[in-house]
Amino acid sequence: GQQSRVAVSPDGRLMARRANDGSIELWDMTQVKLLSSLPYLSGNPALLAFSADGTRLVVVVDGVMAFWGVK
Repeated sequence: GQQSRVAVSPDGRLMARRANDGSIELWDMTQVKLLSSLPYLSGNPALLAFSADGTRLVVVVDGVMAFWGVK
């Protein structure tokens, strides 16, 4: 099935989404403001999720897992 291209942090403050150009955008939902854009990813993410404490974004593409600090 189709995988989600959006993830929301546990506190609801941050949203990550895969943009059409393949980058991952990180948004502040309280201000509806783009905070940053992570590098282009060549494949479709199999997983896009925040850690339970909301401090990291987890992205899995083509069997490779990457973590980004977001706070």
